[in-house]
Amino acid sequence: KPRVTGWFADTVAADVIRDLQERLGYSSAQASALFYAGGLTVYTTVDEELQALVDAYYRDTSHFPTGKRGQPQSALVLLDPRTGDILAVAGGVGQKQGPAGSAIKPLSVFAPAVERGLISCASVREDEPVTTRHGAPWPHNADRLYRGRVTVSDALAHSLNTVSVRLLYEVGMRNSLDFLRERLHMDGLVAPADGMAGDLTVSSLALGQQSRGVTLRELTGAYTVLTDGVFHAPVSYRRVLDREGRVLLENRVGGE
Repeated sequence: KPRVTGWFADTVAADVIRDLQERLGYSSAQASALFYAGGLTVYTTVDEELQALVDAYYRDTSHFPTGKRGQPQSALVLLDPRTGDILAVAGGVGQKQGPAGSAIKPLSVFAPAVERGLISCASVREDEPVTTRHGAPWPHNADRLYRGRVTVSDALAHSLNTVSVRLLYEVGMRNSLDFLRERLHMDGLVAPADGMAGDLTVSSLALGQQSRGVTLRELTGAYTVLTDGVFHAPVSYRRVLDREGRVLLENRVGGE
């Protein structure tokens, strides 16, 4: 139970207070009072050496030079993909949201395509425009080039938008969104409702432009499934004991 401060301490506080409410029925005020003044012992998942390195890096402003658009922003979540243990954090407590960009493609398109038996590493697809919009080929790749027939491995390595869109159509947009929300617990993605598409769109699922965005913690946690085929929810603590040493909360490895 190492002593932690700063970003990691804030993360642990938010997680324990949330879980006291959701699992044990405490009110927000009761949970906060118990956490900060209730004599709890919290066994965290922090790697003190890694967290110290992260803290030192973020303290050095030369790593984040101010440009024409002002001071750049950054966040970091470092976790063990085999357990979901959060080892170090920086830049926030997981509430900051933004578009996932191309980082969503392996999760929203390639992973469900593999699971459904639609592709293997050697499968080939066309790197060509899927359609024409406003008189221009769509979608275009970052380098504005089209390469013809490519393996899906190369398409993933080069983050080709064209192949990502083609595979999304094969998987099905609803299947892709359900895979992300239900299997990978990316709750920040918006399900369609009241006539609104939410994130049930090509732009969101194949190109990474979500309507509301996802947290870095959600995105990093989702990638744990690519290690052993099992999703491991990111956790910042393993056990919480009350002042008498009784277990109040526990996060078991693998959900056991």
